[in-house]
Order: sequence, then structure tokens, then C-alpha cells
Amino acid sequence: MGRSGQSWTCTTGFSRPTMVAMETRRPRWRRFSSGGSRCTFRAMAVLMIFSFCIFSQVCVAERQRGEGFPSRRLLQGDPSVGEAPPVGYAISHQIVVDANGLGDFTTVQGAVDAVPAGNPQKIVIRINAGDYVEKVKVPSTLPFLTFQGAGASSTSISWNSIAGDTGPDGKALGSYNSASVMVFAPNFVARDIAFKNTAEVPPPGATGRQGAAFRIAGDKAAFYNCEFYGGQDTLCDDTGRHYFKNCYIQGSIDFVFGNGQSMYMVEYFLHPLFNLVHQSRRTCHFPVRNL
Repeated sequence: MGRSGQSWTCTTGFSRPTMVAMETRRPRWRRFSSGGSRCTFRAMAVLMIFSFCIFSQVCVAERQRGEGFPSRRLLQGDPSVGEAPPVGYAISHQIVVDANGLGDFTTVQGAVDAVPAGNPQKIVIRINAGDYVEKVKVPSTLPFLTFQGAGASSTSISWNSIAGDTGPDGKALGSYNSASVMVFAPNFVARDIAFKNTAEVPPPGATGRQGAAFRIAGDKAAFYNCEFYGGQDTLCDDTGRHYFKNCYIQGSIDFVFGNGQSMYMVEYFLHPLFNLVHQSRRTCHFPVRNL
């Protein structure tokens, strides 16, 4: 099964969603709109304003990438934060995760937990190559985090929770909380990394067997060159404004779902057994191509 040769852009959150397909070999745009050309041009104008407002802080972050930092250590020791470096290490804007112990932490969650609540500046968590089998949560108190992988084919975070699993409160997790990675903080960025839910693909008609790979519930998030893998309910675009560029999403029923207002410039893959997409805010009709 190969990937599609086309890139699809989905703009959502407008009263009449507009679907634009961009063919990579010919500079020609096809318009998918129920309101005619007038609705299309209005939607595109709103989209341009929307994109500028959301990602202005991303442009600032891009300019900061080349500045470099003298140390990999993140912050001085704080006994209230798990896995924080001991007192005496220099504060920096970067922390390294390495599965073989060659960085500051061996787990992604350990690096996240080391960031102080209310962090006011960009923190890059550089995740070296490896498959990090763990469930990761970024709370709403930790804005401005960047997950930087070594490439989506080299760095991945994976877990195998499903909706029917029992959570800490004794109740079923549900699709939203089954995600391998959950981000509730604003101004989150992910680059060059894969997110996976490795639970088995549920058979037709099964209930409680779906599992999400990623849940984004923070405002103003951006994803570049990322990949999302799951059997069902792969990407939970929960709430907030989000941007996906050069990303790959694999799944089946409801492979993208939630209430977010997002723009997708992605390659996506549908499991050939199913071809449904659900976004509860409004219906967004993806052109479906079984590969």
C-alpha cells in the first residue's frame, strides 16, 4: 500500500468548510465548496488572516532556532519536580532525551516533568532516535514546549491504550484519554517525530477497542513532518487552533476527530476496510482514496 501522490488541505471551523486539493506536479487548485466561488474566496481570505494570527509566535521561534544554547541542562533542581537535574546545573532552553542514557533523561515524560509550571519561554525537548514506549502528558501549565525528533522514521512515542481500558478514576478511558500523547498546553510544536498507538486494529462492530495516537487540546499548536499511526481514532484534534504541515496520518474510522479549528496540509492514509471521518464541530468531507 503506497501513499497518495496528492496533498490535501482541510480548513475547518468556518461556517462552510472549504476543501482544497493541491496537486504536487501541476500548479492547479481544485475547489471543493458547497457555496460556490464567492464562498471559496471568502474562506481563503479568512484562512490567510487565521494563519498569520495563529503562527506569528512560530515565526519568532524559527528565528531563535539558530541561536544555540551553551548547555543541555534545563533548570536548577526543584525537589517538587520529578527527575529535575540537581542544583548547580546551568539553566538553558534545551533538554535532551536519549533512550540509551546519553542525554539528560531517558524518558520523554521525565523531560516534560522537569519544566517548571508557567514556563514563559521556548523549551526544546530534543528526543534522540529510538522508540519511547510510554504514555506522555503535557499539562496546560507548560506552554512553549517543542518536541524535536530525529526524523519520523527514527524517533517515535508509542503506547497501546484503548478506549475500554480502565483509567485512574476507575472509569473507562474513552477515545480522548486513550491517546499515547496528550497535550493540553498552548504554543506546542512537534517536529520530525512519529506518534503511535500500537493497539490492534479493532474488527468491524467492536466497541471500546479504538485507541488514539495523539490528542491535542492546547491552542496555537503546530506539527511539521510528523506521522500519526493508529487502528481507529488516530488523531484527536480536540480543541484549539492547530496547523499540520507535511504530516502523515494513518487510521480507519474517525481517523481524525474532535472539535479543533485546524488547517491540514498533509498526506493521509485510510485503512482499506473503512473510509469514514468524524469531526463533531461540523462535517468536513475529505476526498476518500483507498490506497
